Amino acid sequence: MNHPSTRLTRIAITLLICSCALGACSSDTDSEGDNGTTTDTGTTSDTGGESCTDDLLLCGETCIDPLTDANHCGACDSACTDPTTCLEGICGCESGELCGDTCVDTSSDLSHCGACDNACVDSQSCTDGSCTCPETTTLCDDLCVDTSSNVQNCGACGTSCAEGEVCSAGSCVLTCADEETDCSGSCVDLTSNASNCGACDTACTNNELCQDSACVCGSDTTCSGACVDLQSDDANCGACGVTCSSEMSCEDGSCECPSGQTDCSGACVDLQSDDANCGACGIACGTNTSCSDGTCVQDPTVSYAADVQPIFSSSCSGCHTSSNPTSPGLSSSVSYDNLVNQVGACGAQVLITPGDADNSYLYKKVTGTHECGVRMPKNRDPLSADDLETIRTWIREGALNN
Repeated sequence: MNHPSTRLTRIAITLLICSCALGACSSDTDSEGDNGTTTDTGTTSDTGGESCTDDLLLCGETCIDPLTDANHCGACDSACTDPTTCLEGICGCESGELCGDTCVDTSSDLSHCGACDNACVDSQSCTDGSCTCPETTTLCDDLCVDTSSNVQNCGACGTSCAEGEVCSAGSCVLTCADEETDCSGSCVDLTSNASNCGACDTACTNNELCQDSACVCGSDTTCSGACVDLQSDDANCGACGVTCSSEMSCEDGSCECPSGQTDCSGACVDLQSDDANCGACGIACGTNTSCSDGTCVQDPTVSYAADVQPIFSSSCSGCHTSSNPTSPGLSSSVSYDNLVNQVGACGAQVLITPGDADNSYLYKKVTGTHECGVRMPKNRDPLSADDLETIRTWIREGALNN
């Protein structure tokens, strides 16, 4: 049977535990005492640093649009490779379809007609995604032939004329008509036959027509002897000889940059991050500044890992261990997560508010301007003026995890 004093002791201990659970207990190290909760200002980084609006994603130290950012397409570090760009969070071609490592227009590309690697045969053209033979010709054994004059396919594919005969108007006969010419057994009109234009065996190229014994372009334009579409040809965009750079593509007769980029003197750049064109073409960031979200900002001069953490390691981490729930651990593996944008125990003040040292409660604690508890480091000499300035500068520059 338990002694009455023993039962009373157990009851007292139980009441003490319950009161602590309800928040009655406190620690001398008040402001550093709670790991706290992350302030709800948007999407936060894994390191608890800068926050972004709901439509942006924090990658490293930068807020990006995962629907358009080619370096973080759909997710951080998911980069699109040339020649694709980021379209609605998926890497793809600005125009056309990606076949191998090239964006092509499968509605007109002879090597990828209608689908990647679906190549048209000689003399065919790709029209609306289908390989087609020129008018008046028929596809016979992967060749476009004129069955009205072809001696091996006279009148129909596979119908060959006998030796000594020629093919005229789709029939095997002994001689050609007066207005036709015998070209190796085929009776052709040299004024209009694309395989024998002006003379036997003088063939017109793809997309050319034979008119008045000369090869001419149909709906396209002749540039250096080739028929090209000035609306989509990267080497002749809008006019013959106007070549788009490797970053651009020809759209409606103009060289255009991929989505999210701007043409600055012939180069496609991202005005949100390009140091030479920050926010607008020609706006260059100066020394020790870089372009972030279209604005030139000062590069950080203080490193958290190299400058700030050593201060915590030498002056604070001995008491502030990650296993002590009453104070934030300040060892190198957990300190950043435990400080930046984290709420302490003194009036719900934030321990480190990026950009605002005077209202960061940890800075108040080490400078002696705090409202609760004692100055830190506890029972030790105050931090040196240089150490305090290092911490202040780091916070002012955004409290980066760098």
